[in-house]
Amino acid sequence: MQRFTLTDLDFAQYQKVMGKVPEFKPHNIQLQAVVASESEKAEVKTRLIQSAFGQAKQKAMAMVETAGLCDLSVIEMTEHMQDHANPRMMRMAMAEEAVHGAESKQTLTLNMQVNWQASPCH
Repeated sequence: MQRFTLTDLDFAQYQKVMGKVPEFKPHNIQLQAVVASESEKAEVKTRLIQSAFGQAKQKAMAMVETAGLCDLSVIEMTEHMQDHANPRMMRMAMAEEAVHGAESKQTLTLNMQVNWQASPCH
């Protein structure tokens, strides 16, 4: 039995290595961890916050318009980010496409609460 450990690969390098694994005809493969870099997490977090805030603002605007209020503003905003990594292990089939089934997932979950304030129109 031979073991190989690869660390500190970016996503493109990881995909390239996973594409070559069938050539080695492995009996099994184990991914200990696939972790996004801090800059990748920051970029995803920014997109999640922008999306969540945009959705919250649309709902708040609809409520303000329905109620006949004006001057919508944020009085408080809190966010909580959860990071989950799910390594996987699988037996390797000899088909190349089986390698992609061994990919690990990392998810970021954002919970955001926005408190709004609006006042009567003048």
